[in-house]
Parts: sequence; C-alpha cells; structure tokens
Amino acid sequence: MLIAPGERADLIIDFAGQRGASFIVTNNARAPYPMGGRATLSQLLRLRVSQPLQGSDNTTPAANLQLPARPFLPAAALTRVQHLSETIDTLTGAPIQLNVEDAPYLDEETQLPDVTTKPIAGTVEDWLLVNTTADTHPIHLHLVTFEVIDRRPFDVAAYDPKTKKITYTGPAIPAAPNENGRKDTVQAHPGQVTRIRARFELPDEGTIELPPGVDNPQYVWHCHILEHEENDMMRAFAVVSA
Repeated sequence: MLIAPGERADLIIDFAGQRGASFIVTNNARAPYPMGGRATLSQLLRLRVSQPLQGSDNTTPAANLQLPARPFLPAAALTRVQHLSETIDTLTGAPIQLNVEDAPYLDEETQLPDVTTKPIAGTVEDWLLVNTTADTHPIHLHLVTFEVIDRRPFDVAAYDPKTKKITYTGPAIPAAPNENGRKDTVQAHPGQVTRIRARFELPDEGTIELPPGVDNPQYVWHCHILEHEENDMMRAFAVVSA
C-alpha cells in the first residue's frame, strides 16, 4: 500500500497459524516520491506473534465485511484551480520555496493569513490540485473531509498560473479503490491534476470566536510533508455566509 505522510489506513491482518513467527513492516518508497532516492528509514515496525488467544476469535473475515454505504456528494457548484508550485535552488537542487495558490501563508503587511479562497458555507466545490512540481505532495484540508474524484495528466510546461489554463494530455483516471469514501489527505502526484470534492460546512456546535482583523472563520490547507509545510506550502481559506 502506497501511503503518504498524513494519510491513515485500517488494515486487517490474519496471524492464524503464525505462532512464533516474526514480521517486519517496511518502507520502500522513494523520497521525495516518486523520483528521489531510497528511503533511509526502511524498517518501521517488528511484529512478533507470541501471545495466545484469551478467548474465541470472533473477528469477521475481511472478505465478509459489509461497510455501511455513504452517499456521494452532489455535483459541485464551483470548481477552483489550486496550483502547487516550488522554486528549486540551481546549485543544490533542493526546493527553496514551496507554495499553494502561488503565494505565502501570511500577508507581508498585516502579518495575518492572506485569504483568496472563500467557499460559501453549505456549498460543494471541486478543487483541481495542479501539481507542476517534481514530487508528490500529500495535500491536507482542515475542517472538511472530501472525495477523491480522479487524476488527469497535463502539460506542465504549457500551464500558465495567471490564466490557470490546463492542457490535458490524457484521460482522467478514477480514484484508487482504497481512496473510496471520505478522506482529509490526498496524494497530488507530479504532472497530474488531482480533483477532490468537498462540502464546506461550518461547525454547528459552540461559538466561533474570531481574532482581531479576521471577518470569517478561517481554516488551512497544506502539504503534509513537514519540511514543505514549514517552507510556506500552506494557505488559509475562509468559509463565508451566502
């Protein structure tokens, strides 16, 4: 299973007949993914099958699990193009600046989050995550969960962040089976437009207290690679009333 920082997965492992055995959970993904070197931390966890059962095993086999159906979100009322970009140091080849929406997190004058994305409360939006960088970014949205709709290759060199015109080079690829349902982090691969769909609803419990200078409730979306998030690959969005 390919899993990125910030993603989570529920796994069912059958250890029947493996008493006394030992297993190692390993990581063989390249870093940065997918064109980087081999992971320096390759062994993550050792599992030793040593404890006897304390009672009967009533676990439902994975093949017999029936998960509750969850209705899909309706068609989006608005589609936003969200650009993922980076500036590379010509000497080291390392990214010296990373952004979403082609801008830093804070406004230089006010030192408050700079907000240009303002979903209307209760509406459904599609976000097109346009990745013109060389690596995969696990993009995480606060407040909402979303559906991964599809990914589609595009012409990176032809993309213009000013006009936000996208030239696709192939058909859309539906989300993988393990991406069905709601998520809060998605892998945005290089050279692809990753489409996600979310309903932006404000919390219905308690009172939202806004700090001075902020007019609407704000939440952030960002890359979940720590070095990228700390290098300004994060932006705030504000949920506004209709």
